[in-house]
Amino acid sequence: INLPNGDSVTAYFSGTVKFSQNFIIHDVLFVPEFKFNLLSISKLFFSLKYILIFYDFFCTIQERSTLQMIGLAR
Repeated sequence: INLPNGDSVTAYFSGTVKFSQNFIIHDVLFVPEFKFNLLSISKLFFSLKYILIFYDFFCTIQERSTLQMIGLAR
């Protein structure tokens, strides 16, 4: 994985993360060196058809077809 600062890290595993019944992400990469979990905004928006709404201190994730909120990120 190429990082914005020019460094590269290796993803050791790929899997599925189930946040809830309606919010499942496939092909999630595991990078042991990362201290935080990162989500690809473009993958959520384009591939999975979710809507992301950004506020000052948090972000909501909604299903595009129903506008049901399925996640909240801080």
